[in-house]
Amino acid sequence: MSHKLLVAFIGVSLSVVFFAGCGPQAKISLNLQKGDVTTYKAGYETTQSVVLDMAQQTPNKDKHTSKKVEVTFTQEIQGINEDSTALARITIMDVLILTKDTDVVSFSFDSSKEADSKRPLNALIGKSYTINISPDGKVTPADAAAIRGVKVTGSERNVARNLFSDSEIIKRHEIHLPEQGASRVKEGQGWSKVVWSHEKIMMKKAFEKSYVVDSITGNVANVTMTAYETDKVAEGSPPKGSGFGFMAGMFDSQEKYTGQMKIDIKTGKVIKWNEICVANYIVTDKTSKNDKGEPASLTMGLTHSISLEKLD
Repeated sequence: MSHKLLVAFIGVSLSVVFFAGCGPQAKISLNLQKGDVTTYKAGYETTQSVVLDMAQQTPNKDKHTSKKVEVTFTQEIQGINEDSTALARITIMDVLILTKDTDVVSFSFDSSKEADSKRPLNALIGKSYTINISPDGKVTPADAAAIRGVKVTGSERNVARNLFSDSEIIKRHEIHLPEQGASRVKEGQGWSKVVWSHEKIMMKKAFEKSYVVDSITGNVANVTMTAYETDKVAEGSPPKGSGFGFMAGMFDSQEKYTGQMKIDIKTGKVIKWNEICVANYIVTDKTSKNDKGEPASLTMGLTHSISLEKLD
């Protein structure tokens, strides 16, 4: 075999990146470049419920509250910092906020509707803020002074203030990818991340999220997330929300925490990502029966979902 042919053969072999029987591997990392402009829709929804199942019917037998927030925005990469983080300018295109108390709407705003076009919150459309995004998905707010300075009057002022707080900005943009230096992952392999439970979960705890690459099809890596309670310590401070405290031992807990992600391994952009945590805490009273003759029970639940979707 000639020298040139041997070199070409080696080049082709290496370009495949994986050996027979080992499965494909991919670099799971944000590869954001200066000038990139992408449109995303980010959202989350939280529902809390209380179900009292007893023999005597009461007006508060089944009570639940919910909050849904969706923000559509353009993300323009203005530059790459020395630490490899990308400086991104986020411009708001649409906002949807819906809160309910059982079946009664307590607050509703949708900037895409003509009826809400003159609402104070509509002043936020077209305004911007900047964030730093690391290759492994971590986000830190850079400059949100301009959008926080937008004059939003009346009762909607606090809604706007919360929407662009540091914590909400991070929640809207941050995802969990492999740490830098460990981003090459094969099919069937993955990475993990320890996080604190949602601030409104009834029992404060940490979860270890396990992300596994199920398949790599073309330029798209398909990832599944599962999470379990752990004794490991998560980054940052534990949630400040109210838990059950010493009463926690009275309740049986049922928790399910799952997620899916599609990421373009060529452009390093997330195509679609969602995670959902469903937690129920149940206590029964064997001395009392419900209408079916079963022990009376009290169930307190929390469902929290979060998502990010590339629109263009």
